[in-house]
Amino acid sequence: MYDSNIQLVNGYTIEERLAQYTEHEWHMHDALEISIPLDDAMKYPLGNDMYNAVPGDVFLLRPFEPHWNLIQEEGKPGRWIMLLFSPTIVGPMPGGYSLLTPFYTKDVSPLISAASPYAQSVCRLVM
Repeated sequence: MYDSNIQLVNGYTIEERLAQYTEHEWHMHDALEISIPLDDAMKYPLGNDMYNAVPGDVFLLRPFEPHWNLIQEEGKPGRWIMLLFSPTIVGPMPGGYSLLTPFYTKDVSPLISAASPYAQSVCRLVM
């Protein structure tokens, strides 16, 4: 379940990936993760909760939190962006560590709506 194969060159990695309509083993890692569906709705099982995300939504995955994702509609893969990063890369930014609060508290929903200015800002920066 623990994914120890993650390589964070310069403290982060960003990839476009394909999600399928297949269940698979949950995984977790020590990196912080941001996931953004690009062209299809996706499901994010997380603990006892199931979150649904549409293109442009931003999903925050906390370190050591078991998770996975899949598309909602069978028959076609869905593209999504995965950004993995170490918390140390935000340290040099003004107020950088305050940006990590949503990753270390359960008081914040891991799903940020595409309609939110925060999600729109993240999408502009990542894409």
